[in-house]
This record gives sequence, C-alpha cells and structure tokens, in this order.
Amino acid sequence: IIKLLTRLPKLIESFNKLYLTDVNNFSEDFYENLLNLIYGYKLENANKFKANAPAIDLRDIESQLSIQVTSTSSLVKTKKTVEQFIDNRLFDDYKRLVILNIVKKSSHKVSSLGNNDFTFNTVDDIWDIDNLLKDIKYLTDILKIKAIHDFLVKELQDEPETSLPSEVNTILAIIELLSNEKHPDAGTGFLEEPDPENKILVRFSDYS
Repeated sequence: IIKLLTRLPKLIESFNKLYLTDVNNFSEDFYENLLNLIYGYKLENANKFKANAPAIDLRDIESQLSIQVTSTSSLVKTKKTVEQFIDNRLFDDYKRLVILNIVKKSSHKVSSLGNNDFTFNTVDDIWDIDNLLKDIKYLTDILKIKAIHDFLVKELQDEPETSLPSEVNTILAIIELLSNEKHPDAGTGFLEEPDPENKILVRFSDYS
C-alpha cells in the first residue's frame, strides 16, 4: 500500500509541471473511492451535482463532511478555499471542511482561518498522503486493508510484464531444436518419420 500510494504525488507533480491537469480530475474520483474505503465515508463527487462546485470537490451529506482535493498547498490557496466556503454558506450543509493535498501539504503559521460563521483548523483539517497512510496503518479490519490494497493495485499498478518460467523456456527450446530441419544434426540417426506427438516421450523416456 505504501509503495503504490506514494507513487501518486510524484506522478501528479510531474503532470502539473507539463500543464497536463486532467490527472487532477482523475484524483477527485480516485480519492472519493479511497477515502470511502479507509474511513467508511459516503463521499460523492460534488461536480456531479453542480459543475465547478465552489470550494469543495467531494461531499458526504450524511456525515456533513466536505473535502477539497488540490495539488496546491500555499496559504493563499487555503485562504481562498475557506473564503469561498463561507461566501457560499456551505457551512449550512457541512460542519467540516478538509483540504486534501495530493502532492504535499504545507504547515501554515496560522492555526485557524475563517470567522464567526465557520472556523477552519489548518492543523487537523489539511491532509496529505502521510495522513492517510498513518490511518491505514492502524486499521484492524484485514478485509478492509485488503480492499484498499486491491483498489490501489487496480488503479495505480502498471501491468506486470509476463515471462515464462525457465523450465517452460527450456522445454520450448528442446522442441524447437527437435523440430528444426535446418539443424546440422537433423536427419541423422533417425529410422522413422518425425512423430511430433510422441517423440519427446520416446527420445526422452527416462525423463518424460
């Protein structure tokens, strides 16, 4: 899980440097599913209900939780997110706002942002991969851990390179040698016509 999940921040950072931002849209759906697996949330992508939803990307109506998925960790961006959250009175529907940084979070000098209507905790409510890994570490449900692992393999692991076992390659080489009419030894020492189905059993009967 650690090896797979820590691939994502570097991947996204490299994509963003090349202005290939489609990966950010992928990240919203990816984290929707991952956070639901880790914490048992019922998060949905907010953009499914309102295009370019302000301040938040994921929402759990039942838990009154909202999450912004971002690759920008600056205090300016955090302030803007909190301001949009308040200006749109999202605190009426969501008691908590979490900013999930998909690259690496920053530690802000201020511990909170907001006003009397809503206060955002910059210490507890800004997450990154390390926060998720720490919480996964302390999970006790092995089936949940396996579900997280299987999800990460499906989403992040490259297709494995398939290779035949060495024993199979050896047998294939023997078959190729026996079937090669251009081989220097072809045609010597044989009294019968080639019999592909039985020649290995007959000629290598001691080892067949």
